[in-house]
Amino acid sequence: MSNSDSPFCFYPDAQRQVLENIKMLGQSPESGITFSPEQSVGCRMFALGDPVTGPHNKRHVLDMTGHVASMLFGYNHVALTGEAVERELALAAKTRFASGDFGTPFRGLLGPVFRRVVMQDIFTHSIFFTEGARAVECACKIAHYCRQSETSTELDKVGKWLTPDIGFHGRSVLALSLTTSYDVRKHKNMPYMDCVEKVSCPTILENENIEDLRAREDEALYEIQQKIKELGDRFIGFIMEPMVGEGGYKFYTPRFLQELDAMVHYNGGVFVIDEIQTAFSGGRIFLHQVYDIDPDLVVFGKKFGMSGVLTAQGFTKRFPSHPLADPQSRVSSTWSGDPVADVRLRLMLEYLEERGYLQKVQPLGKRLRTGLQQVIDTLAAPGQLFHVRGVGLLSALDAIDSMLRSRLLAACLERDLLLLPCGLRSIRFCPPITISEDEIDLCISRFEQAALSVVKTA
Repeated sequence: MSNSDSPFCFYPDAQRQVLENIKMLGQSPESGITFSPEQSVGCRMFALGDPVTGPHNKRHVLDMTGHVASMLFGYNHVALTGEAVERELALAAKTRFASGDFGTPFRGLLGPVFRRVVMQDIFTHSIFFTEGARAVECACKIAHYCRQSETSTELDKVGKWLTPDIGFHGRSVLALSLTTSYDVRKHKNMPYMDCVEKVSCPTILENENIEDLRAREDEALYEIQQKIKELGDRFIGFIMEPMVGEGGYKFYTPRFLQELDAMVHYNGGVFVIDEIQTAFSGGRIFLHQVYDIDPDLVVFGKKFGMSGVLTAQGFTKRFPSHPLADPQSRVSSTWSGDPVADVRLRLMLEYLEERGYLQKVQPLGKRLRTGLQQVIDTLAAPGQLFHVRGVGLLSALDAIDSMLRSRLLAACLERDLLLLPCGLRSIRFCPPITISEDEIDLCISRFEQAALSVVKTA
């Protein structure tokens, strides 16, 4: 985009005017930050202004949020630049095609690489949407239809989903019914569907004895088994994230997930994994693959640039006429994703194949967590920050309370480091998988400066 074409030519006082014009829509960005996409590069967002440093402090900020875990590659990545790419993206953007009803070259070009890189020999069918909650609801519809086909029970009236007592799956009615968040604004006073029951699913605590953790897991698995037995044919399935995302970046053990997977299948249920926030960042395409579990349906979104559902080989073998294999409009979408997302995703997947970025995710995540732990260990006030944890680039730590967390996040932004909260008192790190070692080290350095400035007065 040339300077004369830039939308920011119309905003000489960019932060103020952008915000004022957005407010004409009755909206405002939740973070209060505005930025320039064309001046951002790598993991460095060019912020036009923010609530902490002021509206006119234009500078590069190290973005460790990856746009709420939705950015697969960094800003203006080489895979998405160049004249040919820009022409293709512009053509795809001219019209929002009804890709669910009419085949486009963009979806056709995506097909082989998506099959090769994402579906492989593991998944049989896919469907695309524009947002995660829609994909979650589609997965539930598919499972409900298939379970109804093998039982005489009227599942539309008495069927039940089981789900962990902490989790986030979106903001539609069913997705919210599956959601329990520490941020009650997300679900307070919202309608709730009674086809959902919550169960306890223990996550790994800091420095927990392995025997104690196994005892908690065994107790939870026993209670889940008893609930499934109680439900009988009314049991539709189990849906969960492979880690607790918005609820605090809390991690399950592989053993717990594997036992739960086996239990759901043994009792005839459909096991659904919500990978909207976790895909790619664990060092495999999906985080559940790191844990060696075998779900029936996988929901994806965010880093894909659109959302969707994948059906596993075992599920299709069990239900050969499931709604994606024999659609008949049981599940459908007018737009079926986005033609621009088709182009962007294809280019990123091709680049992943060529450059092997996923192989770098685990070492980069270890480098980040090692650095964060060293910062915590050097603080003069121990116990204020603790429990560094993560898998791949999905990393987090805890503050002693939410007030300290708020001060620390503000201190980080003052030092040009952008981080996000999650859970009651956690801070999460979820950068693009193209982050460099230098950017990891810069993050640690700026976090240390911010922590020293806050903790010494805490």
